[in-house]
Amino acid sequence: MKTTTTINDVASAAGVSIGTVSRVINNRPGVSSAAMQVVRRAMNELGYEPPPLQNRRGPKPGKRNHVRQPRSSKQVALFTLGIPRVQLQSPIYSELLNGVHDGLRAAGKSLTVNILEAPTLDMVQEGMQQVDGAIFFCSSAARQLIEPHRGSACVQVFGAVQAGEWWDHVTYRNAVIGPLAVQWLRSRGHEHLAMLGSNGPDVHFRERHQSFLAAAPDALAFVADDLIEAPGHLNTVRRERMAELIDRLLASEPCPTGLFVPADMQTVVAQAILLERGIEVGRGVEIISCNRTDILLAGLHPRPVSIDIHASQVGCRAAEQVLWRIEHPHEPAVHQSIEPEMEDSGLTKTPWRPT
Repeated sequence: MKTTTTINDVASAAGVSIGTVSRVINNRPGVSSAAMQVVRRAMNELGYEPPPLQNRRGPKPGKRNHVRQPRSSKQVALFTLGIPRVQLQSPIYSELLNGVHDGLRAAGKSLTVNILEAPTLDMVQEGMQQVDGAIFFCSSAARQLIEPHRGSACVQVFGAVQAGEWWDHVTYRNAVIGPLAVQWLRSRGHEHLAMLGSNGPDVHFRERHQSFLAAAPDALAFVADDLIEAPGHLNTVRRERMAELIDRLLASEPCPTGLFVPADMQTVVAQAILLERGIEVGRGVEIISCNRTDILLAGLHPRPVSIDIHASQVGCRAAEQVLWRIEHPHEPAVHQSIEPEMEDSGLTKTPWRPT
């Protein structure tokens, strides 16, 4: 065995920093599984054995060193990973952020926000070093950046819970939205139903579409994968594409009178185009929408009913969960799903009749 091998030699052989080797040796979070394997392979090949625990420099495992690793006792970070800034302008995400803020403020904690459109592991690690816990709102591709922080207080918001998640997750039950829409439209007396709107790129739209058709197999679908603008304009509905879908809907026989639109931002555009075609919502057709973003719907007349996914409640619950996780680091992962609900529409139970 080569007794003169040092941690510098291991870092050089593995192609990583000395800090990464140190985290592997001391079993600290912040190292991806791939990097961990590379470091351990280099240690074996070089015959490197770490010095006894008492002889190692820096903070010892299981102990805090407040000089070398300052941590706040009051701060929690919110990371948005791989989400374009323009998408974060959506009112539904503002509600989510407000819920997180309100939940932390009630507990006397402060929030730091890290908006990382093109995140890297180093960016996330740097932010994690300054806080006691973190809430992650991330794209599907960026979820892997949570994985290296095993042992930290981490909570993901929104998105579907996936197998193998060690972290906590607070979201809403997206799959019940389609059946809720069908139930409401049927209760209003609509016999001919249709789904109108986007089928992508957001997987949530596809799940809403599929669950709607599963609950109403005879319903028609007027959907498009390209209804939402490409990245950089993710909050923009292609008006000409929506007009094409509506023209197809109006040409169908029999023409659907009960419409489900999967998001309020699409409903605003659809209702305007229907009016241009001489179809007044509430008389020629009825729409049920989703997300209950009042700031978008308030200017519509009549204002459509919208399913409430409780984005603010999801954010507040995530804040409560990360604070609980900080105090209970060894408990099993907790996955919570908030139940979407029909808003109180104020409509009577009198069946809808076209006029």
